[in-house]
Amino acid sequence: MKRLVLLSVVFAFLLVGFAYADPPDVCSEAEEQLGVTQRLIDEVAPRVEESDVRMVHEIFERANDMQGRATEMLEDGNCRMALRLTMQAREMVRRVVTLLEGGHHGRVTPEMAARAVRETDRLIERAEPVITESDNEDAQAMFERAVEIQGNARESLEDEEFERAFALTRQARELVARALRLVEGPVEP
Repeated sequence: MKRLVLLSVVFAFLLVGFAYADPPDVCSEAEEQLGVTQRLIDEVAPRVEESDVRMVHEIFERANDMQGRATEMLEDGNCRMALRLTMQAREMVRRVVTLLEGGHHGRVTPEMAARAVRETDRLIERAEPVITESDNEDAQAMFERAVEIQGNARESLEDEEFERAFALTRQARELVARALRLVEGPVEP
């Protein structure tokens, strides 16, 4: 009888663990995105070392720290958090690249606008199942608004209104990030 009770308790703990584990597709996506971010970090690192701009070094260091935390989260099985952290680290590295390129000084190039729109499209694609499957109506409404704004950004890009496309896609990206925070809670610094 004691064995049966003990086995039941162990089985219950295993079930609880599986219930709270991230699905394999989220974990494989997190692992893939960690690799993408790490390659970007490795690619940008030599340029950062050559830079005399303190802010470049500070942001890059924070991105590296965040990427390290993302790796730890993945190893601990917290795949959603790992995915969020690596995406934030990647965004920081992109800010570093912008600073290294002298910033855009108010002038958005066609390449910058197109790249920003593509990145936001990918973010929306990855975030959609997480947000739409949640019960959070505020997050869902925010996400729908982001998709609408992103559509306007694509139209602006096609019309060669690069400044407007860039501004709209950044607005859409921020709304998606806010919707994710509503669904998943705040990210630890």
